[in-house]
Amino acid sequence: MRQLRSWVMNHEVLAFFLLTFLISWGTWIPLAGVYFNRNAYLAGVPMSWGIFGPALAGILITRLIHPRAKGASRREGVLAFTLAWVLTALVWIVFISKQVGVPRTQETMLVSSVMGALIALAPAYVVSSAYGRNPKVRTFLHSLIKPRGAWIYYLIAILLTPVLFWVGSVLSDLAGLITYWRPSNLNSIGGIGILGLAFLYQFCFGNVLGEEVGWRGFALSKLQARVSPLVASLIITPVWFAWHLPLKLANPDVIPMLYYGLTFIPSTILLTWIYNRSQGSILAVGIAHVATNLAGKYLFPITVGSLIVQMLVALVVIFTDRMWIRTSQDLLSYASNSTGDRSPAVI
Repeated sequence: MRQLRSWVMNHEVLAFFLLTFLISWGTWIPLAGVYFNRNAYLAGVPMSWGIFGPALAGILITRLIHPRAKGASRREGVLAFTLAWVLTALVWIVFISKQVGVPRTQETMLVSSVMGALIALAPAYVVSSAYGRNPKVRTFLHSLIKPRGAWIYYLIAILLTPVLFWVGSVLSDLAGLITYWRPSNLNSIGGIGILGLAFLYQFCFGNVLGEEVGWRGFALSKLQARVSPLVASLIITPVWFAWHLPLKLANPDVIPMLYYGLTFIPSTILLTWIYNRSQGSILAVGIAHVATNLAGKYLFPITVGSLIVQMLVALVVIFTDRMWIRTSQDLLSYASNSTGDRSPAVI
């Protein structure tokens, strides 16, 4: 154990990547085909847990390197776990019950309730860790539960990619570019409700509590201690894309693999920019991640024009923010350790 801890301390980001894939792929690869092709609902429990691989990896590695404080009370963590478990389970059950084609019988509602209770254990653990007995984990997750940085960047996080999708759809219509997907129209009242529920679902079960806690909250902050934001983004991009592959391959859709892979480039750049501009806020990048997914699924077409616009804006961000230059140590310290410990992280 001592040798393992020493190796992880010297290779934090590599250890994070390996553990993330071990957790996620370890649950997805054996079950993805069964879940998507045979409609085996119970396989959805470990499948959903796998989405939390990045968050769990970041928390577990931090716990391994920094043991919890002796004598610390667990009351706050237990309370946070209980509340998060109940609330996220309710979000899951309500969201699933509203899906088209899901029968609303007593049997299906019972199964949904049991699945929701089990799946909600993962986000509840992440939230409770922010209130747990390990001070380093609490510091790591601090920006998840307490907004950091100027409010304008949270507004940008909500609006940026939907606006880019809209501009891209207009460009595609004018230039006759390929459109891969058009969402069904949402009516004014019901559509807002569906969108709000989908936002809560994505927030709890994937984009924020599952992915961004790890990809930006852990990996990006560690990488930027050694390399520039641009280089850090380029390191994360192929890893983030590869992490999604089992789900993409097991559940193919109308989006070509090349197009799908290319979207990770501007997405990573823009999320890095929002993370740094918001002083290292996991919450801000999580909201931006949710907004991107909702824009492409519910609001605007997925088009070649959308990708072009996102690429152009990413280039503008790179040059205006000079992302090839190392981030200031003050920002890195604030983002990764609000207690003031400025020891450099190791890749």
